[in-house]
Amino acid sequence: MTHTGRLSHRNGDALTLEERNWLLHMLQEFAARDEVRGVVLDLDGDSGLDQDYQQWDRHKSCAPAANIVAEAIHDLVGAYRHADPKALEYLTIVGSDAAVPFRRVPDHAAGMPENNHNPPVMDLSESRASFARGYVLTQDYYGSSSAVARQEHDMYVPGVAVGRAGESVEDIVALFDAYKASDGVSRPQAALASGYTFMQDLAELEAGQFEASGLLTDRLINNSWTAEDLRGLLSAHDGLTGSPYGILALNFHAAANGAVGGDYESDRPTIITPVGDIQGLAAHGGFANALILSIGCHFGYNIVDADAIPKLTDKIDFTQVFAAQGATLIGNTGYG
Repeated sequence: MTHTGRLSHRNGDALTLEERNWLLHMLQEFAARDEVRGVVLDLDGDSGLDQDYQQWDRHKSCAPAANIVAEAIHDLVGAYRHADPKALEYLTIVGSDAAVPFRRVPDHAAGMPENNHNPPVMDLSESRASFARGYVLTQDYYGSSSAVARQEHDMYVPGVAVGRAGESVEDIVALFDAYKASDGVSRPQAALASGYTFMQDLAELEAGQFEASGLLTDRLINNSWTAEDLRGLLSAHDGLTGSPYGILALNFHAAANGAVGGDYESDRPTIITPVGDIQGLAAHGGFANALILSIGCHFGYNIVDADAIPKLTDKIDFTQVFAAQGATLIGNTGYG
């Protein structure tokens, strides 16, 4: 499911009509694969939805306007499910929040509410309207046929798996190409588990499970490892100098475009960035079809490029840099 009229290139240019048609053809070919047997739904050109999108664009600081779009899309997905309840097994969204919006759900957390989140995006943007008003983003909504009432909002438990493929068309193509290159089968041989402070027990649990599955497993599980230590392990497993990590459990304090090493509580904690520490080490395809896991805060939050502050925001986030390498990422869009 996508909206080709709201997709763009990495440089921000909108897709031409020819490019949109090419992308749709690529998605349709993918949907026709024997193990997929899917349907491609392009939301572009739906007159009712167009009006909802236009309203959202006119009122960028109104988070409920995004939910009006999401509700209309949810109804379309519901129609497919109603036609044949057993046919819909999973849903892949193609594009960023700007193309197919996440559902905005009120965040009632007492400790770290979402309105404490302050990524560098423009004040009058659809992105800021969401977290500034205390909403957390979820796409589980599209896979849920019914909601569970909780306090002043609904919780959406998906009946089908929901994923999202990239922001830019280049990242989208990279993900689908990686899948096709391996025929949709990933056979990891090595894994990495990292963690510190209260995340050490989770990292140890994950490392034990990786080893029990026969994976050669490296550990960065202490309160002193640095960004340089992580870079060293990733460099040694970049697909050229060593067997690439098929699974990475990167448990650290994070934001969308940065994270902190195990020396988090030191006087000078070291910083991990998507561009400096991930993008530069992926030249040999070391992350293709890898599974990236993290409980880090906002590790799965995508900074919509159009909402970034020019010349200030490092808009290449973890979701983008891993998508560009054909990796699958599971992370939080809110606090971990």
